[in-house]
Formats: sequence, structure tokens, C-alpha cells
Amino acid sequence: METRNLIKFGKNSYVITLPSSWIKQNKLEKGDKVFVDVSNNSLVINPFSVEKDIENKKTVIHTDGKSKGTIYREIIGAYLNNSKTIEVKGGILREESEEIIDFLQALMSLEVVEQTSDLIVVRDFLNFNDISMKEIIKRVDNILRVMLEDCFNSFKEDYSESLEQRDKSINKFYFLLYRLIKAEFSNPISREEEMDLLTNFIIIESFEDMGDECKKIANGITKHRFDKKKKEIIIDYLNKMDNYYRDSMKSIYNNNKNLADIVSVKIREFLNDIDHFVDTEKDSSMVILINSIRNFVGDIRNICRTTQHNL
Repeated sequence: METRNLIKFGKNSYVITLPSSWIKQNKLEKGDKVFVDVSNNSLVINPFSVEKDIENKKTVIHTDGKSKGTIYREIIGAYLNNSKTIEVKGGILREESEEIIDFLQALMSLEVVEQTSDLIVVRDFLNFNDISMKEIIKRVDNILRVMLEDCFNSFKEDYSESLEQRDKSINKFYFLLYRLIKAEFSNPISREEEMDLLTNFIIIESFEDMGDECKKIANGITKHRFDKKKKEIIIDYLNKMDNYYRDSMKSIYNNNKNLADIVSVKIREFLNDIDHFVDTEKDSSMVILINSIRNFVGDIRNICRTTQHNL
């Protein structure tokens, strides 16, 4: 342990010198940022981790002998780890290039810059400074609200195609936000920032599940001709689900713990009602649809918990 003397700097500030060995070890230079964390009586200084060679970060994915599922997982892994260039190589591209390109372009900010019979090169043009996590949450919230409207409208018309496209948009934002959160956790951050990231992660995970359940609900309504009584039950459950969702997001935006508590109590009663209905219902199509509503409402409860527990 080394000691350092405090040096008076201006009227209200003090400075200390840092060991040159620590500077060299962390490859810091004049003008580089450091992260200062104040905790109780301790002061912790960490290098502000910014990869200077991030523009040159590249991942090469060899496709030979691999299933498409494995290839897709490797692409997502490269994307989440901030590879600026992703190269996909192999004979599978002679027949599957169109499908693989569609998958690549389903990830936000990736663009194909080169393509041959056995090579696809994509470049990531994402600038973290241009992305707001709060803005992503709001955009996905708006998409989900439209998907909920499509569920109601599915009694009159088939909305499966539009729901599929909106769900793909949600998935894009899901991977983008996941990537941002992962990158933030790689840097020294405060306890408060950790809680904000955890909140955003829970919300976007819930959103991704909700998009899937909306598709299932609308699909169930479109494919099965329910009688008047069952239709009324479904609409009643959908109305409650829609109201719970809107109130849960209001509690998030306004940091309203009391509203989150109220919604959580209503959801608990609602889920008990659904469980009783499912136990007595003999129509399997109806049970599957109502269970999707149940799953959606369960995700709403997770959102409320982020406000209740001050995450």
C-alpha cells in the first residue's frame, strides 16, 4: 500500500497523484477518464473501460458442420459482445445465404458490406452515444399497445402477419437493449446505475415474452370460433389485461409505488380467477388461449415489482 499527500486545487477541490505503475498497468494516458466510486468512507478509482480498438473487433463464424440454430446463436453472441465486423464463412451459404442474411438484418444496426458464394461480411454501425435505454423502453411499449389492439380486433380480422412483424421489431429492440446493458456492466458503475440496468433488463425481458403471448392470443382468437359466452369471457379478460398493462407502465414512468401495489393486488386476484376457470374449462382451445393471457399478466406483475422494490 502506498500513501499520497492531498494537494489543494482551487478553492474547493483537492487532488492526489496516482502511481505510475497503476497507470501503465491499465494502459492509461493523459486525458483518459477514470471512474470514481464513493462508498461510505472509501474512495475507489477504476479505469473507465473503453476499448480503443473496438472498431477493429471482429468475429469469424465458420458454418461447416453446424446447424443453423448453432450458427444463429454464434451470430447473436458476436452481436452481444460488440463485434464491429462479423464474418460468416462456409459452404452452407451457397443454399442458405438469403435466410442467414435475413437473420443478420433482424439485428439492429447490422448491414451486409460484402457477399460471395461462401462468405457474408456484416458491419455494425451502432453508436452507443446515439441510443437511449429509456427511449427503447417507450418504443417497445408503444409496439405492445398496438399488438394489444390487434388482439381485440382479431375477432373480426386476421392480424397474424402484422403481429409477426411487430414481434420481430420487439426482438430487435430486445437484443439491442440487452447488448447495451451487457456493455454497461463491463464498466465500473455505481450501485444506483446497477439498479437502473437491472430494472431495464427485467422490463425488456417481460416485453419480449409479452410479444410472443400476444401472437398466441390473437392466433387462438382467429383460428377458433368461440361461442358468444366464451367470446365475452375472452374480451373481459383482455380488457383487464390491457388495463393492468397500461397502469403498470404508468407506475414505471411516474415511479408510482402505490399504483404498482394496487395493480399487483388486482393481478393476484385475477390470476386466481383464471386458475379456477382453467380447472373447470373443458375446451382445450379456450384453455390454451386463457393461459396465454395468464402468462402476459404474469409479466405485467414482474414490471410492477421493479417499481415496488425500487429496482
